[in-house]
Amino acid sequence: MFEALAIQEQVDPQKIKESLMKLHRNLGHPSNADLVRVLKHGQASNDAIKMARDLSCDFCTARKAPTVANPGKTSTVTEFNQRVGLDVKFLPGWKPNQRVTALNIVDHATSYQLVVPFFETETSTVLRKLYLERWVQWAGPPCEVILDPARTNLGKAMVELTELEGTHVHVTATGAHWQLGKTEVHGGWFGRVLSKVLDSQNPQTREAWLECVVKNQMIQSYGFTPSQRVFGKHPDMPGDLLNEPQPIRRNTGFLHDDAIARTYAIRTAARKAVLELKDDKTLRRAMLARPRHDKPFVAGDIVAYWRDQTWNQGLLSKGGKWYGSGVVLGLIGHNVVIAHRNHILRCAPEQVRLATSEERAQNCLASKT
Repeated sequence: MFEALAIQEQVDPQKIKESLMKLHRNLGHPSNADLVRVLKHGQASNDAIKMARDLSCDFCTARKAPTVANPGKTSTVTEFNQRVGLDVKFLPGWKPNQRVTALNIVDHATSYQLVVPFFETETSTVLRKLYLERWVQWAGPPCEVILDPARTNLGKAMVELTELEGTHVHVTATGAHWQLGKTEVHGGWFGRVLSKVLDSQNPQTREAWLECVVKNQMIQSYGFTPSQRVFGKHPDMPGDLLNEPQPIRRNTGFLHDDAIARTYAIRTAARKAVLELKDDKTLRRAMLARPRHDKPFVAGDIVAYWRDQTWNQGLLSKGGKWYGSGVVLGLIGHNVVIAHRNHILRCAPEQVRLATSEERAQNCLASKT
């Protein structure tokens, strides 16, 4: 075999590939970089080394973990209430090991956040009621709502009525938590802050605990607080010597009052500064991270998809695994819609790969039977 790889004259590429595959299996399926190193030390031919760099093994492909998500993206929302994220999280309660369910609402442009605890059973009706009372009634229906594919989030009482208000409901792919990243990150930050407040205050009743569930609105993001971006001012804090009186004016007041005109200018400058700094942070993070490769899937592709956990005959199976083969139906944004057996699945592109030759063969046999 090594003689076939080391010979310098013209050799059939198919024979070289067969020898490389045999060597790859006998070495325990090493990476292409390790295989190239072994071939160089074994005085293999240049053609063999070149083919080894692009060698593809179905066994390795079927057991390779999905690719990671992009480290950042450009900001696409700059106006308040343009995109709002919803997520249900669990907060530490006033009793040991107690968890209280709460609805986490985050505006993606301003990072303005509301965390609404509730003590009823989590249903679509309850989430819809909280969303209406605590957000829509004062901020109005947002242009877009992004949420994960939980059953309570996708219930008719939540999705259908929200869409009738003119709001586009964007559902993330199953298992792709990074697509709801901003909402989940702010929810995690709120939970850490609340834990410190509870440790210092030690509430013993529900009423005392609810008083602690208040986000510190003075925490700044790029020099501006969420309240400053949404309402044009810092919230009045009792005892704060830096508070300034804010006169009430009508919408046309900025045409006649220099102070109100200055407030409008500060609000516009804040939006511009946040956008510029977010782009700068995104650029630096993307430059420092290793490159990711886009996967252009088209309708009709035979693919496999990754799931961290699945339900099988009423039992929850944990542990990552590739499933398939499925057929790509199309794209919804960046997510891939796949038909597998009698299921229609929404998958993140990082968790989808083209089926191997063995999986394609199994898919053809299954379709014939």
